[in-house]
Amino acid sequence: MGMIVMLGVEVIIGVAIGLILTVIGLFVKDICLFESLASGIILGVVAHKLWQLSPLIALGIGIAAIVVLYFLQNTSIGFWLVGGVYSVAWGFVVALFVFDATGKNMTSTYIGWAIGAAAFFGLHLFARSRQHG
Repeated sequence: MGMIVMLGVEVIIGVAIGLILTVIGLFVKDICLFESLASGIILGVVAHKLWQLSPLIALGIGIAAIVVLYFLQNTSIGFWLVGGVYSVAWGFVVALFVFDATGKNMTSTYIGWAIGAAAFFGLHLFARSRQHG
């Protein structure tokens, strides 16, 4: 019985590692799709849990958000607008980590924010060049 349990644990660990690597690969190769999916999922959950909408309406809102955001990021103006906003937001996440890691040093925090935003914008440009390349 113990062997079956260990095999099950190994399968679960393997699937978890595979999913994590898939998410990381999607994030690096097509950050626009990753952000659209993440935003749609978050918006669908918020619509259901916070706004108390029915699950089907929340699912529809989430799917619509995915489609609209991905479409916008594939247009010229939408890419610069949506990609820029997401890059600044990702840079802010980096800044939060830098703020905590440096003992609340604001200079390092702002530099981390700028470098993080630039790096994530670079990922957006990489994703765009792969799509339109």
